[in-house]
Amino acid sequence: MSEQTPEWVVAQRRELVGFLEGLSAEQWNAPTLCDGWRVREVIAHITMPYRYSAPRFVVEMVKSRGNFNKMSNRRALATRRKSVSNNCLPRFATTSHTRGSRRAVASRVHSHTT
Repeated sequence: MSEQTPEWVVAQRRELVGFLEGLSAEQWNAPTLCDGWRVREVIAHITMPYRYSAPRFVVEMVKSRGNFNKMSNRRALATRRKSVSNNCLPRFATTSHTRGSRRAVASRVHSHTT
């Protein structure tokens, strides 16, 4: 069962995507307060739940030995070779149903491993 995403959340996502689509290459590569992450890695991180299925999330967690922070960092840094705007933003902007927050996915993973 999926929950319908509130319209105000969808509207905020679309507004964020509109802002991000206007960024220059220099702005996408600007450093952030997240150590070692540029804007592109932060956006890859926050859009991960909209790009990864539950099985993919589990595989990535296994690759990172169950450490979410390690997995998140590894996957965000993998965007260094990809266009974030092409890979992350379209699904983030148009997803009207949540696939599940990281917390929901993590709790499903935990319930299957205990």
